[in-house]
Amino acid sequence: MAKENSVICSFCGRNKAQVKRIISGAHGNICVDCIEACKNIIDEQYSMENTSMFDAVSFELLKPREIKARLDEYIIGQEYAKIVLSVA
Repeated sequence: MAKENSVICSFCGRNKAQVKRIISGAHGNICVDCIEACKNIIDEQYSMENTSMFDAVSFELLKPREIKARLDEYIIGQEYAKIVLSVA
């Protein structure tokens, strides 16, 4: 019993008897509850970032001819490279 209580979660500090399961890593342990909490935080942050990113950014898709014209404004020569890049 003493060995079971010596394994603790590095995040919340609870021992093996207090949690459902503890996963051991190279530099510590983590319980299933803390893994779930971390996953929820990451999911929430990811959904907030993606929502705000697509709401705030609007862009216009250019046709290859328009892309080539824009490249012509900034790049001298390299005609073949500009054509390939604008079509890609």
